Amino acid sequence: MTSRILNSFQFNLFQQILAMEGLDLTENIREVFELRIQRFAIRHRLRLDQLPYLLKEDETLRIALAESLIIHESYFYREYHHFNAMIHHILPKRATCPARPISILSAGCASGEEAYSIRICILEALPHLNPYIEITGMDRSEQMIHAARTGHYSIYALREIPDHLVEKYFIRETSDLFSPKPDIRKGINFFQSDLLKESLNKKAYDIIFCRNVMMYLTTGAREKLKCNFESSLKPGGRGVSF
Repeated sequence: MTSRILNSFQFNLFQQILAMEGLDLTENIREVFELRIQRFAIRHRLRLDQLPYLLKEDETLRIALAESLIIHESYFYREYHHFNAMIHHILPKRATCPARPISILSAGCASGEEAYSIRICILEALPHLNPYIEITGMDRSEQMIHAARTGHYSIYALREIPDHLVEKYFIRETSDLFSPKPDIRKGINFFQSDLLKESLNKKAYDIIFCRNVMMYLTTGAREKLKCNFESSLKPGGRGVSF
């Protein structure tokens, strides 16, 4: 039997505290969460038994722990069928008035792969719409937003993109490091924002992508986020996987 880092009382305490940030510490991956909490305490030179009480009083520390428990790993063209749906079923219907900008939000954008993938897909399939597309990436992690703005990606992050598109849309900086070309970056803006605590602009977006974010949230946080997204969609707007 695997020994526990936290006893049941301690784990339940962390569950209650992190629910304040909308995070759901599910029992089925308890060992993973416990190990990350332990590493967080060691990294911050805090005693594990004192950490819950410090978290209650210190929102900055609480947010930092929540961020350390979330996996931010992403890659280009991840779950491509969502991009395919955008290109073939959503954008053509939203493009009846091309003079009006079409706004797309990548919510929980991590290090930017999704936002840049959206731009590449549009350039490939609907290039005539590209000048009218505005893409916004949002994430509550400042570190991830910095990475998205910087835009340096390993070859592993590009593994799902065909080679000819990598050559067409990326600059090779080193043997294993690539950066999106200026044409890809144009019209993409990244912002740090806690989507659970900050309201989005009402009726601001034609399309909202939100994938692999809900899986970390409590039921109440999911419903709050869905309401936030729905109020931010323009009439007839669409959400992708939320």
